[in-house]
Amino acid sequence: MTVRVSAASPRATFLDPADEAVRRDWADLLERSEQATPFSTLAYAEAVRDVLGLDYRLAGVYDNDSDGERLIGGVLCYEKPLGPYRRVVVPPLTAYTSFLFDPPLRETDINHRRSPLDALIELLEEHYHALSFLLHPSLSDVRAFQWAGWQVTPRYTQRLPLDTSTEVHAGWSSSTRRAFRKHDSSFPVETRASERTARQAADLCAASYARHDDTPPLPPERMAAFARRLQETGLVRFFRVRNQKVNEIEGALAALHDEDAAYYWLVGSRPGPAMTVLLGAALRDLVGDGLSQFDFVGANTPSITEFKRRFGPELISYFRVEHATRPEMHLLDTVRRLR
Repeated sequence: MTVRVSAASPRATFLDPADEAVRRDWADLLERSEQATPFSTLAYAEAVRDVLGLDYRLAGVYDNDSDGERLIGGVLCYEKPLGPYRRVVVPPLTAYTSFLFDPPLRETDINHRRSPLDALIELLEEHYHALSFLLHPSLSDVRAFQWAGWQVTPRYTQRLPLDTSTEVHAGWSSSTRRAFRKHDSSFPVETRASERTARQAADLCAASYARHDDTPPLPPERMAAFARRLQETGLVRFFRVRNQKVNEIEGALAALHDEDAAYYWLVGSRPGPAMTVLLGAALRDLVGDGLSQFDFVGANTPSITEFKRRFGPELISYFRVEHATRPEMHLLDTVRRLR
């Protein structure tokens, strides 16, 4: 069902990211919106386009009551056509493709179906045949999607507050603290940014997927190129841990970050204590740099989730929202899920 927004509602439109005024408006929205993450920056979108080959469009809503027409909502749409069909997809290695708003959505506008979100839903339904987004955890009211006939699926992640007033390991399990203290000195952590470090992180990530009989989201060479590109834009920091006994790199983490939060983004290690030492040292550095939050990017695989839990994060829910405007797209999606 298509949402019809009243005449008094804000109007959504596609924006030109090559326009410097639009780029300034988007940067301003990122500064204000609770949903902003590194994944919602234009630098990230351009890396997805250039390295992964997914073009993007920018949809936005301007406040029609303000003097300066301030951007109050928007979303990045990553396009992956399928024959004649226009689709919006979630790119590989992308934790959130969320709608952004400021000021926050008002409940009365949601109830009357005249919110900025309703305006964006209408625009997207008119232009695309299939849509998929991963919402930021702060967008917990998803009724506008449900009332518009979208499929809404809960997902989970784990988030760890980073507090300079307490020891970084204060909330860890006792076994994790013991492992870190035992191996910290023999597994030094390095923060070298290079193509080699990016490839080490990608290779270790792919090997971790293989040990779980799973396929990595991208081939290692493309994961490495993606990480390196984001490091060059200032969105990624590299950490790697070396086993001094054999003088080999046994774990690596490319942490995506902004000025407030970091994300457990591209990561892998050999079996053993390497990842515990690596993550503990990385968290210590991130706290020292003034970041306030670490997102473990997912809590949907039991064994991996249990490892993350031992560092003391909070379990947080968020939503995947999907919609198909053509019946045949529902069939194609069903076939894809059965593979």
